[in-house]
Amino acid sequence: MNAGVQKSLLNKKMKLRLSVDDIFLTNHWEGKLQYQNVNLQVVNRYTSRRASFSLSYNFGNQNVKSARNRNTATDDLKNRAN
Repeated sequence: MNAGVQKSLLNKKMKLRLSVDDIFLTNHWEGKLQYQNVNLQVVNRYTSRRASFSLSYNFGNQNVKSARNRNTATDDLKNRAN
């Protein structure tokens, strides 16, 4: 199980994030081998729990201007034909 939280600050220009992977430390590998007189059982547990913290900041103007309405030569010809 993984979990994380995010918080926006400074008019949504800054974001703080905190996340944790494998909260309950359940990630492991198990294997069994049975062949003739050989019985082998392997359990591999490793530290897979991890926490991360990130900070991001957006510089500049956050408002995107709409595209200009441009007329092309083809539009001009269409208007003349009508």
